[in-house]
Amino acid sequence: MVASDKSTSKRIIVLYANSFPIGGAATNRVTHLCKILKQEGNSIRLYITRPTEKPDNLKTARKGVFEGIEFCYVNKNIIWPEKLARKIQSQLIGLIKTALILIRGDFDLVLSYADYSLIHHFIYFIVSKIRRKKIVYAIDEFPWSVIYHTSSVFDKIFLKVFYKLFDGLIVMTFTLAEYYSGKVRKDAIIHQLPMTVDMDRFNVQLTHKIKGPSYIAYCGYDISTKNGLIVSKDGVDILIEAFSIIIPKHPDIFLYIIGEYNKYRVQQVEKLHLSGRVVFIGNVHRDNIPEYLFNAKLLVLARPNNKQAQGAFPSKLGEYLATANPVVATKVGEIPLYLKDNWNAFLAEPGNVQSFAEKMDYVLSNPGIAKKIGTRGRELAENEFDYKKQGIKLQEFLTKL
Repeated sequence: MVASDKSTSKRIIVLYANSFPIGGAATNRVTHLCKILKQEGNSIRLYITRPTEKPDNLKTARKGVFEGIEFCYVNKNIIWPEKLARKIQSQLIGLIKTALILIRGDFDLVLSYADYSLIHHFIYFIVSKIRRKKIVYAIDEFPWSVIYHTSSVFDKIFLKVFYKLFDGLIVMTFTLAEYYSGKVRKDAIIHQLPMTVDMDRFNVQLTHKIKGPSYIAYCGYDISTKNGLIVSKDGVDILIEAFSIIIPKHPDIFLYIIGEYNKYRVQQVEKLHLSGRVVFIGNVHRDNIPEYLFNAKLLVLARPNNKQAQGAFPSKLGEYLATANPVVATKVGEIPLYLKDNWNAFLAEPGNVQSFAEKMDYVLSNPGIAKKIGTRGRELAENEFDYKKQGIKLQEFLTKL
């Protein structure tokens, strides 16, 4: 990949509010953003603006270098407190130290991601304006109030004010670009950066296979909550029910659910008498995820057609495709813009258990055809989602700012 003209390179401070370098989809996204910017000759410094770690699951150090990215937690203590008062204190200390970094730091641009705090970003906005620097926000989904259908006074203020604080937005989908065009300032610029995947992680030659039976794999965390509402993000309930339908025809196949799981899904498995066939793997280190995906007979995502799915594009789908294994997904959001049924993936109707079961059954019953379609899926990931191919356009966006 040819880097952009180094005369356009910038000194960029990236602000992030989740665990790093080990985390979920958001951590993968910010890693890709940093690597894209770095490959174009920019200087990158990543600051994690609050403590994120659990005392019994410490995944990182306070500062270091990860895949060429220099990162540092602004708080000295990176353990997220349990008591509310300590949480507020940690947030306040993090905000003050982040503001001081922006006041004293030598940079051209601030890029913020995965922090929805209006107060924090209002302060970042003020500091950036005083210093005559640009501030950009990266976002991968609709606002939470839109996803969860809430309309409090704060929600209304947030929607009117928050997105006007930024000189530009980086969004994942065309749907989000259109939505946020009505939320930003008139002089702000929006750049659509599609879901990205690190293809190098899926170019490894596995030295051994996962021990155990043949399996279908889902990877992720299905349930999210907001204001007491429970939302199925990835439709794992539909997946489990569809799996129960195909078991008689495929008695040797298992379903592996990789990632943090919850009591709702365990209860569903027990109710359907699938405890011996659905295996909850739990959290897996990011370095071991490719191995689990490579060794699956089929990779699945039964995402329902809700507001979250309509705006976002699942990052796990890029990793699924990168393995060259067959993928069954649902026709939601912008997935059908990239994936074509029976060409580079198998697409089921969202919310339709029978449709999803039929697609899984077809893949398992026709391994030769499924393999060819999986190979085309890999080609799609290489051509459309490889983060290394997004650099020049992103750099042009930053230059326009």
